[in-house]
Amino acid sequence: MFRSRATLTGSAAVFAICCSTARADLSISKKPTQNVTCSGGICTATSYKAVLNATDLQTMLAAGDVAVKTGAATPNLQVVQGFSWTSSSRLTLDARQSITFRKAVTVAGSGALALTYNDGGSGGDLIFEKGGGVQFWDVNSNLAINGTGYVLVGDIATLASKIAANAAGSYALAKSYDAKSDGTYTAAPITTEFAGSFTGLGNSIANVTIKAGSSKTGFFSAISESGVVRDFGLQHAKVTIPKRHSGQMVLGALAGENRGAIISSFATGSLDATTYIDDLSAGGLAGRSTGLITGSHADVKVTTPGNAYYNRIGGLVGFLDGTDNPSAALLDSYASGSVRVPSFGSAGGLIGYVLQATVARSHASGNVSGGQESRVGGLIGLDGYIGNIDSSFATGAVATGSGRSHCYASAGGLIGSVPGPGEVISNSYAMGSVNGGDQACVGGLFGDFAHTGATVQTSYSIGAVSGGTAAQVGGVIGRDKAKYTRASDSYWDIDTSGTSQAVGNTNRHNGLKGLSTGEFMSQLPAGFDPKTWGQLPGINNGYPYLRANPPQ
Repeated sequence: MFRSRATLTGSAAVFAICCSTARADLSISKKPTQNVTCSGGICTATSYKAVLNATDLQTMLAAGDVAVKTGAATPNLQVVQGFSWTSSSRLTLDARQSITFRKAVTVAGSGALALTYNDGGSGGDLIFEKGGGVQFWDVNSNLAINGTGYVLVGDIATLASKIAANAAGSYALAKSYDAKSDGTYTAAPITTEFAGSFTGLGNSIANVTIKAGSSKTGFFSAISESGVVRDFGLQHAKVTIPKRHSGQMVLGALAGENRGAIISSFATGSLDATTYIDDLSAGGLAGRSTGLITGSHADVKVTTPGNAYYNRIGGLVGFLDGTDNPSAALLDSYASGSVRVPSFGSAGGLIGYVLQATVARSHASGNVSGGQESRVGGLIGLDGYIGNIDSSFATGAVATGSGRSHCYASAGGLIGSVPGPGEVISNSYAMGSVNGGDQACVGGLFGDFAHTGATVQTSYSIGAVSGGTAAQVGGVIGRDKAKYTRASDSYWDIDTSGTSQAVGNTNRHNGLKGLSTGEFMSQLPAGFDPKTWGQLPGINNGYPYLRANPPQ
């Protein structure tokens, strides 16, 4: 998984994970070799705290092939010191569970690399932390991952050509590439629907510019059900729609549509669809996802047109749709770019619209704004029908415009509108301010519970809430239309929110309780499981935080 340590679990928690497990791992480092036996080109860990010196390994590779294997006491292999070799030798890294690259490995000659993980174990992965990766100087070199051969590519044109010839093939980015000299793409760089495996090996492509208006626009136009894109990044991507588009469009920096899996990948840059589009799903990473997105993030400024009712706009994903796939999910991911939808539609810091899908251990920090009759949320704009949200949070400011009637415009620190029924929101929180125009519904967590049957449990909000004339404003919920949303052990800060009313349209609501800032800081609120929630003065400004998803 291509991720920074902070992305994994946060600085404090990651130190405990990385440094405690490293003692039981086989590490390739600058320290002297110990607890490793090398014979006949095979180096095997013999005990925990095993170390293979990187210079020793380079010396062996200069003479011939080398295989480095973990043992029963050292299930994981970590590269904590970068190294390279120029010979034609093959290096095999073989782990019972995970292989983690914390530094770069460079195949500088015509050598080969084989990576095998979960060899006799389970639950492991191929992990590329920030600053770690694999680079090949010769695209004719050989790469195998868990026995599958990968074709190395060095630029976008080659990747597009290879996928056009075999959409189900396995491909890897040999090293990072700057696409500035490619000029502007007038269609998705990869127009063929991708059905194979593509790994960036921790590398990225920078300065991709796409100015196109096809129905599926992104670096990949579409990833099919069998397609997997992982450990890949787009830096400073720029995607624009130059003219009016009739009908449906899915728009994302990495993928227009994802029906397969996006794993440990990211995008930075801007996505600007300022022209009119009838029906738009746009996200910083993917426009529409009916598959899996995990361990991924986006820092993309997303701006979209007004006057189109079916806008679904998100900092990471525009539309997360599980209608035809009950396994559709977004896990362990985040977005930090600002999101703007001028009028109508739904916009969220992470996802514009969730339908019958799961969101867990994810967060958003970008500001979210919408114009007239928009539904906007710090995490999700619209959560529709059996959407499950768990262990997630939002910190950005949220604002919506006015509505022609009550709750045609809604804004929530976490979710803008929850139409129901069947949604379950648990172990989540919002910290940003929330503002709405005239007749808007505004809540610290939720703007509008439009129908019935949603469940809210062990969650809280602290942001200031405010609205215009005839707005319905609550510390937790702006409007609960049916007045019987099921709530338990959920709270809001009556000092920072500026209101002592839990729900804007009623004084009756069980399971919601206002706390002063002092009460929030003194201990975990009643019902908050200390195995799920932590609280320390130096983390999250002293408010409760999620152990599995701590603030960065």
